[in-house]
Amino acid sequence: MRRDYGSFITPKRQRGPNLSSWALRGRDVFFWCALLAATCLLSCWRGTQTDELNRKPGIASRLRRRVASLPLRHQVLAQGKADIRRGDRQLGAPSSSRAGSWVWQRRKRAFDSPSERACKVFCEGELLRAVQTAGIFQDSKEFVDMSMRMDPEVVLKKFDALRPEERKDPGILAAFVSEHFSTPGSELVAIQPQDFTDSPSVLQSLTPGSSYYAWAQTLNQAFASLTRKVSDDVFLNPQRYSILRRTHPVVIPGGRFRESYYWDSYWIVLGLLACDMKDTARGLVQNLLDDVANFGFVPNGGRIYYLNRSQPPLLSEMVLALLEADAGLMEDADFVASATTLLDAEYTFWMEEGNHAVALEDKEGHAHVLNRYWTSTSYPRPESFKEDLASKSEANGTSKMYGGLFANIAAGAESGWDFSSRWIPPGPNGTFSMSAIETSNVLPVELNAYLYRMERNLARLHELQSSATLPKFPFRATNLRPSERKAADILTSPTAIKYSLSADKRALAMDKFMWDGESGMWRDYVIHSHAGRPSPGGGATSVSNFIPLWAGLTANPLVMDGSTKVAQAIATLKASALVQVGGLQTTVKSTREQWDRPNAWPPLQQLMIEGLVRTNMSEGIQLADELAKAWLESNYLGFANSGYMHEKYNAFIPGARGEGGEYYPQVGFGWTNGVVLHLLKIYGDSWAVLGDNAMLSEADEELSSRPAASAFDVSDVGSVEVEHTSITTREEGDRAVRERRERMMEIEGGGI
Repeated sequence: MRRDYGSFITPKRQRGPNLSSWALRGRDVFFWCALLAATCLLSCWRGTQTDELNRKPGIASRLRRRVASLPLRHQVLAQGKADIRRGDRQLGAPSSSRAGSWVWQRRKRAFDSPSERACKVFCEGELLRAVQTAGIFQDSKEFVDMSMRMDPEVVLKKFDALRPEERKDPGILAAFVSEHFSTPGSELVAIQPQDFTDSPSVLQSLTPGSSYYAWAQTLNQAFASLTRKVSDDVFLNPQRYSILRRTHPVVIPGGRFRESYYWDSYWIVLGLLACDMKDTARGLVQNLLDDVANFGFVPNGGRIYYLNRSQPPLLSEMVLALLEADAGLMEDADFVASATTLLDAEYTFWMEEGNHAVALEDKEGHAHVLNRYWTSTSYPRPESFKEDLASKSEANGTSKMYGGLFANIAAGAESGWDFSSRWIPPGPNGTFSMSAIETSNVLPVELNAYLYRMERNLARLHELQSSATLPKFPFRATNLRPSERKAADILTSPTAIKYSLSADKRALAMDKFMWDGESGMWRDYVIHSHAGRPSPGGGATSVSNFIPLWAGLTANPLVMDGSTKVAQAIATLKASALVQVGGLQTTVKSTREQWDRPNAWPPLQQLMIEGLVRTNMSEGIQLADELAKAWLESNYLGFANSGYMHEKYNAFIPGARGEGGEYYPQVGFGWTNGVVLHLLKIYGDSWAVLGDNAMLSEADEELSSRPAASAFDVSDVGSVEVEHTSITTREEGDRAVRERRERMMEIEGGGI
């Protein structure tokens, strides 16, 4: 019998109950519901396919845009749920779908109940906006680093009780903050590391009585002054703090940076290992591994407002540095196994399709994957609230605002280069405005170099694990960093082979999309070019263009003419304006941003010095020696003149601090100390003892006349004034150095 679906829609009037008719009607309801469900599923599937194949807005894209419009704490929760639903869809990631789900289940819990409660005060909301825009604090980070004297619900209720005009009164707001919040940093307790020693092995590389010997002793003491543990009350009342709970002590950078930071930790770990503080170094690394276990990634820093972004992925380098420091034998196989598993999870985070990982197609139609810095936030950074609102105001006022301003600003912070002309297209008059930032439109050279190393490191770790048959097994330095020409077919672990192949694919992609044969260096790749608008960076030369030397990229057999490219890159770097008397300046572009000319940053010096040595070419090794000497001399002069180590330096004036950026120049300083101690252990002080050391001798006398404590007590110091002269050419810098040397020699009554 033919079923009449129309009778269900407009049923005929019945004189009485007809059970068979109602049964038929029930079947009709079921049929229509099933048909509707099938139609919805088909629509969703087609939308997903469209999103995958044609890159047009599908369900996933619309969901991501919806998530981006949510407040910070809801973004993490919604993003986690969405990715759990869609599964582990990655580009080039060797991890299984189960591993991907594991990652997102933990990211879903990125905001546990106490952190979510605290985030209502420190990450979003009217209280945060009112305080940050009232001008109570010069630094936006001051407020969000405070701790609440009572639970956040009580604080918010009292704030809601204020009249609208009172919420705009700076005096009333200042009194409100003073009553309900404690001083920033009070949640961290200064401690003496248990493995601290007054006679670290780095001193064996130095000559007793030399200028650098006492300096190294003081920097060793500085680590004790910068070590903190989280107070007990943070564990008892986590909802009152923005600090993340830490099981192990941390070594903070110093100044306004009162918490641990992801990529800073790598150079701090190198310095700690140079000072034989292996337990403290391992604690720092374990804290970051715990972050991966809890959140599925390593946050930018140790505060809840950093949970929407990461920083350059150097955790695998830290793990290997620990293994190499153990005299060739790693006795804790459980640590290695757990660390490797968590590094797998972090790699999964960086290989999220459509987020950090970007699919590309070359001219031959071959598919490739490279990475970028990326966030989905649509809210100002809590720690830089005023600055982000100013950028938005400028964008609105000049009609320069392109999509996702706050997301691109946060992505710039994720890069560690916050901020640089690399992320900003130059304006009509050659200036660089934060209102035009488009970080996520750039595939950075150094990020992909870091991930190449991560893939190589993970391949080796998995191979070593698969070959281990005893609780104690060797992790010798010669095995940990094998020749990059080691082919994947001699590996035995399937996972190691997958990672090795991923590294090979990345090397090939970087060679195709980033190598510039005409200029002899790698360059950032811009995903989308906008008509009538220049690309970010403006094609300027940057230290990041040479980081592949550190990663060993050209040793990969898939990179054509690798040795020729190495020689080209060394020659290009040596002849470039990056090389200055005080080290490598970050870029050759002069802007208001701190990761540009004329600033020289400690981590970039270490990476390039090590990278040039790894080339195993005489020209590269010679340039590395010159850079190491210049950097150590500049850092020592700055220390002698001010009694402090700075976050960054001026590449044109040895000893002068760097300038620019969103905040006042900081002292302390964690990664600066780490790089110096690491280089001193490698290079010693032969040139300072046997060579022309007039400046060092004068600086040594300056230090000897200063009380010892002032040289490293930075617990309450945010910034200091140091004599600074703006110099923009290498010739001016050389002249300034000569004049300083002559002035110092006149004081001593000698000659150069």
